[in-house]
Amino acid sequence: MDLLQALQDSSSASALRGATTLYPFLNAAHILSVGLIVGAIGTLDVRVLGLFKGFALGQLGPPLSRVAAFGVLSAILTGVVIVSVQPVAYVQNPAFLLKLAFAGLAVLNAVALQSRLAWHDALEGGEADLSVKAQAAASLSLWVMAVIAGRWIAFVE
Repeated sequence: MDLLQALQDSSSASALRGATTLYPFLNAAHILSVGLIVGAIGTLDVRVLGLFKGFALGQLGPPLSRVAAFGVLSAILTGVVIVSVQPVAYVQNPAFLLKLAFAGLAVLNAVALQSRLAWHDALEGGEADLSVKAQAAASLSLWVMAVIAGRWIAFVE
């Protein structure tokens, strides 16, 4: 907690708290980043689950994965800056901790999927097998839960 308090007391966190426009812009950038993640991964997940079969998974997968990866990186960067304003309060907020857990599990799920031969076979023109579909369903669920938990942060003390 001492490290978190030091972060909260830092000059950069203090300056951010005092800035009237920067903090709302960072919040908006964070929300847009999450939108990139959910939009890209949600589209890819529902394709894996059988919707939009007119679009080849091999054509959708790589660019949507890159957009989602950019969204994750941007969400992490903006999130760290946002949390620096009140890190002690954030780490004591169960909704924030749930958001981190769901998002972390979703990212681990994506990394695991990307490393699987079944995923690469699906990208090469085969249909996704049941295990890939299960990971897509888990991904969709985890990202939705992360968004819900993120919105819940402001309502939990």
